Amino acid sequence: FLTALLALSLIPVVWVGGINVINGSMTIGDIAQFIIYVSMLSWPIISIGWVTNIIQKAASAQTRLNEIFSKKSDIDDTGSSSVQTGNIRGALSLRNITFHYPGNEGHPVLKNISFDIEASSKVAIVGATGSGKSTLVHLVPRILDPVSGSICIDGRDIRSIPLAQLREITGFVPQNNFLFSDTIANNIDYGSKQAQAESVIEASRIANIYDDISDFPEGFDTMLGEKGINLSGGQKQRTCIARALAWKPRILILDDALSAVDTGTEATIFKGLLEKLPDTTLIMISHRISTVKNCDRIIVLKDGCIAESGSHEELLEKDSIYAELYRQQQLEDEISSLN
Repeated sequence: FLTALLALSLIPVVWVGGINVINGSMTIGDIAQFIIYVSMLSWPIISIGWVTNIIQKAASAQTRLNEIFSKKSDIDDTGSSSVQTGNIRGALSLRNITFHYPGNEGHPVLKNISFDIEASSKVAIVGATGSGKSTLVHLVPRILDPVSGSICIDGRDIRSIPLAQLREITGFVPQNNFLFSDTIANNIDYGSKQAQAESVIEASRIANIYDDISDFPEGFDTMLGEKGINLSGGQKQRTCIARALAWKPRILILDDALSAVDTGTEATIFKGLLEKLPDTTLIMISHRISTVKNCDRIIVLKDGCIAESGSHEELLEKDSIYAELYRQQQLEDEISSLN
């Protein structure tokens, strides 16, 4: 707009100047001089408009940021006391957990959930979409807090553990992963207090992403685009798993974090987790029964409640929800193999 306005301003200069030349009060050189002056003013005027626009955008952004900064967190961390994270074993106990989202009090996502997870055990949570799986695992690192009930780690209520320490001992890989515009090494090392080059490499090996990274010309120093745009979906997920592993957490939660990799890769990663992290408590959500069947225990959710629980063999003997899911996936695998 300003550029067009400046261009239009030349019209009266030429018009008035032309009349004065005809009258003999100005020369053509005077008109040329005025045109040069107007042109010299164009950039400063455009800059003023540009800077004004930036200031207005910055003010709007600052207003939105102030709203976020002033908003009080729903997660209350007061009254907590420090723990020796090195002594945490990773045993979990959930008692009478009920949860609903604000404004949906009449439609609880989780209803009176209770179960125990032994330290170092590998537990899978399965169920149909909307059964409450993701909501349940979000409660452990206190991304969400239950409406009622309690969650304990090694017999201690997680609300009495400082959030920073709770999330230090809990590695959480969500469905929607996020990568920064930085090197792969820094993305894996992000937030870790103790991660060194060796632990970054070890974490990438367990997550089965090491070979992919090594194939890049710059290896771990490869710069990622915004949100890791230059990686495939499966590579992004495995990089985020490596990031969680670099923390060396006592409890590792995978919230359908391998949905973008093939069955073989998922099985390889799960095998690596079992072999390399025997003392880590693993909680994983997956829609692939072929992977979770090797877990120590499988919890089946339906409509926010525990429908059944047990090992793969025990659940097949019950011939209920889990057995039906297993048969359905076997049929799907057979059909896909024919194609």
